[in-house]
Amino acid sequence: MSKKTYIELPNVAGFFDVQPDEVIAEYGAIVGLLEEHGRLISPYGEKVQAGLFAIRLTRSRNVRVFYVYMTGDEIYGIHAYEKKSRKIPQREIDKARKIMRQIG
Repeated sequence: MSKKTYIELPNVAGFFDVQPDEVIAEYGAIVGLLEEHGRLISPYGEKVQAGLFAIRLTRSRNVRVFYVYMTGDEIYGIHAYEKKSRKIPQREIDKARKIMRQIG
């Protein structure tokens, strides 16, 4: 699999601007794996729905970052939130799907 380029949308960058250093470090490490391997496996990532995937940060905070594969070698980080329940809330999936349609 060829190397990918991960691109954060501004809302994802803004989310991480206010996170503690340990959350930012974990995110950076997982993004590095995603770029290098082109995909993530558990515990670092998960498939949420068809075409929608999530980076899983679990060390210091339970954070999810939705991402999608675009044409070529680009992967877009489209929505981030702090997970506070066992299941991914439908409203967070709906937000990610809306962003997918906007960039699509």
